[in-house]
Amino acid sequence: MLLSVIICTRNRPQSLEQTLQSIAESARECDKNSFEVLVVNNGDSLETKDIENNFCSDLPLRFLNESRPGLSFARNSGLAIAKGEWILWTDDDVTVDKLWLKAYISAVTRFPDVSVMGGPITPSFSQPPPRWLITGQPHIRIAFANRTAEDVSEVFQKEEPAPFGANFAIRRSVALKFPFDTKLGRHPKWPTRGGEESTVIQSILSAGGTGRWLRDAKVIHRIDEARQTKKYVRSFFFDVGFSDVMRNSQKKSRGQKLGDLAIALYRAAGNEMRFVISTINPAHPNLALHLREAATNWGAVKALFSLIVSNQQR
Repeated sequence: MLLSVIICTRNRPQSLEQTLQSIAESARECDKNSFEVLVVNNGDSLETKDIENNFCSDLPLRFLNESRPGLSFARNSGLAIAKGEWILWTDDDVTVDKLWLKAYISAVTRFPDVSVMGGPITPSFSQPPPRWLITGQPHIRIAFANRTAEDVSEVFQKEEPAPFGANFAIRRSVALKFPFDTKLGRHPKWPTRGGEESTVIQSILSAGGTGRWLRDAKVIHRIDEARQTKKYVRSFFFDVGFSDVMRNSQKKSRGQKLGDLAIALYRAAGNEMRFVISTINPAHPNLALHLREAATNWGAVKALFSLIVSNQQR
């Protein structure tokens, strides 16, 4: 089997069905023996029986329950039982292009020496976004997993722009050597968001693997109304700041962490003040930028404080 498409889902049954429907349409011109679709349920509200009945004739579909909360736990569990030579990842709030599956299946045979592949992600807002969000897109586009066809080189290497988590694939034999860090990735109880797939991709590339960008393997990221708010953007970048520190500062000395904490506090306060001033004018061109920087620094503050306290307790 060439591909295992894995979708990790948490309490989004209706959105998941939309994603599966788009994959079923993308699979119409593909050999069903060449791929499988594996849904990893990481929540408590997914009724799989009806979903299986709806798609049993269209997709080779399997379900797996992962009771440990956290996206990285779900990813690793799906990877462990996948049958494909390649693992193709997407999300439960994505609509894949009709050529998506065919593009990946073709690339698997065309590029036998590649370790990682990925494709573009275009956000689709459920309603017209507010003006500040539109003008601020250059500063906050990663909050919506916006990855255009021009963002990534056709052949990408370490420390270069790489695919995002909603649309990427890894050769399974390679992926097994680089499991997802369970301290990273979305978690219902921890302020971590993303980073788990970027860490894996960069680790593979650093170890000598090669990456290939597939411009025709496109997906649309559905953005609901709740994610078109300052609250969501603040939460997203707070989690990003927290995750970055947890990924990069664990091994620093206590003195280094204290220094980083002082810098993060100074930057957080300054950017928070700039953001508050910006809100006086809703059309302010840097409102989104100040919001992003303030939230990221506050996330770093919390992570650094947590690391310092935990070291003291030891």
